[in-house]
Amino acid sequence: MDKATQVLRLMVEGMSIRSIERITGVHRDTILRLLLLAAEKITAKLRHTFENLEIARIQVDELHCFVQKRERRTSIEESDEIGEQYTFVAMDAGTKLIFSWLTGKRTTANTINFVRDLYGRTAWDRTRN
Repeated sequence: MDKATQVLRLMVEGMSIRSIERITGVHRDTILRLLLLAAEKITAKLRHTFENLEIARIQVDELHCFVQKRERRTSIEESDEIGEQYTFVAMDAGTKLIFSWLTGKRTTANTINFVRDLYGRTAWDRTRN
């Protein structure tokens, strides 16, 4: 547990994975698995915490990136995780608190899932139409 804490502290300080490997003696694959586990636990905690938020103004945006290659260069056989990826983000316009996010392809299904998640996290007056 002490090694895991040290690895996470070094990562938060901005140190590279290979540098952490040299300093701690922990293999880089183990460091990456630890980071993935920590990210999953933090995401679960934050998603549980961000419910019934009263937000006056919601700002919605998307971030675009390429994973390994551009979309036009991908083939049908390749995974959905390769090519263009989007991170949909919803935040409180005043405080910039990000309370809803989704990363994936820019599809109708992902957009609907993101908007449903956003709607479920905010305290709307659901009696009004």
